[in-house]
Amino acid sequence: MVQNIGCVHHASLSTGTGRFDFKSDMLIIKPDIYIVNDDGSGMETRVEICKELGIEMIVPKRKPKAGLEERSSTSMKARLTEHVHQELTLQGNTPFSTRHIEQTPNPQTEGF
Repeated sequence: MVQNIGCVHHASLSTGTGRFDFKSDMLIIKPDIYIVNDDGSGMETRVEICKELGIEMIVPKRKPKAGLEERSSTSMKARLTEHVHQELTLQGNTPFSTRHIEQTPNPQTEGF
């Protein structure tokens, strides 16, 4: 979706999986601007990376419009977990039961 915005020259997903592994992507993409909300974790490290790479860092305030609730990644994860529990319950499964653990393939015994 972001790539389809007229003023966006390039958009991609991070190739990493860790907390601050976006630095390797920044070295490839060489962005002019890095934007992160003011509630982003590890802000000092983000500032250091941007200074080191000569990237302008913009930190807008995260403030929802009137009538909308504030959201955080923590609250979104909790909500997702709740939905998964509800879905498993509707399917007749007990969320995170030993039954689910027993059905999970073991890479050491099943030749993965």
